[in-house]
Amino acid sequence: MLKRRTTDTARRPAATSTKSTAKTAAKSPAKSAPKSPAKSAAKSPAKSAPKSAAKSAPKGAPRAGRPARDNGRAPSVPVPSSPAGYHPTVFITGRTEKKAEALARQILDDVIDSGLAPGSVLPAEATMLAQYRVGRTTLREAQRILEVHGLLDIRSGPGGGPVVTSATGRDYGRMSSLYYRAAGVRLHHLMEARTVMEPVTARLAAEHHTAEGIDRLAQLIGDLERKPESGDNRAFLSASREFHDVVTAISGNPIIDLFSQGLVNMFTDRMVGFVYPPDQRDEVNRQHIAIGRAILRGNGASAERLMREHMEEYNRHAWDGWSGSLNEVIAWR
Repeated sequence: MLKRRTTDTARRPAATSTKSTAKTAAKSPAKSAPKSPAKSAAKSPAKSAPKSAAKSAPKGAPRAGRPARDNGRAPSVPVPSSPAGYHPTVFITGRTEKKAEALARQILDDVIDSGLAPGSVLPAEATMLAQYRVGRTTLREAQRILEVHGLLDIRSGPGGGPVVTSATGRDYGRMSSLYYRAAGVRLHHLMEARTVMEPVTARLAAEHHTAEGIDRLAQLIGDLERKPESGDNRAFLSASREFHDVVTAISGNPIIDLFSQGLVNMFTDRMVGFVYPPDQRDEVNRQHIAIGRAILRGNGASAERLMREHMEEYNRHAWDGWSGSLNEVIAWR
């Protein structure tokens, strides 16, 4: 392999076109005038290009001097009509983010930055088309993405349009159920996950509560102590659900709050008709009150232990008392 010459050959005068010179060049190309840079680079790209550039080139990138192959995939660079300030995200799977996804993210950021409260109506379609410089199809697809995730409500008819909504644990649970269905998650898996999460939320509520959260929980505990069990299934379920919602809400961690509420919603929505018998409801209320009192005292260890015992008792009753199957695969809804 020939070594690269370090001398500047570009300034040498051109060789005379004599027969002797031509024969010499044909017999001894290494000693004649150097090859053109283009041919040297073509035969020895590793030596003509810096090693750092070869190492930094992404896997699968076209070689220098060769046009990129058209593999039918979307370009990895933003198109002129992309929302200002946003570039398509290339996910770890290699999928390039669609313009509608980037636009949905832009709209969500603008809603939050503008402080729009639930119930606020977004600008007219023509205004948003001009603002984001996109087509009507892209805008409507972006709004649909936000609606599916519970962040917009697109109302039809006069006075309608995209209305800002507040995402809840139910919306989070519905979104999660898509992935749980694909993974083959069963109902008893949700129950086991609640047994892990609920004691954690009880501890956090005792250790990180706010004055507002404590007032809310104290009022709820007072109601449970003053109102005896009436035997009304709907009232009992509502009081039980409210207790668990309050505990997760005052845990001080919005991620745990959303995740726990999502689990509760998915589980209870699929356990229709399941309720403690009347002769066991007073005991359930006493357990709720004991957990609440531990949280009010700031005793995280006690609150966690009592909530775990409460959930384990609930699980035993669910296995024994529900007419359905806890082995049922979670449906996406």
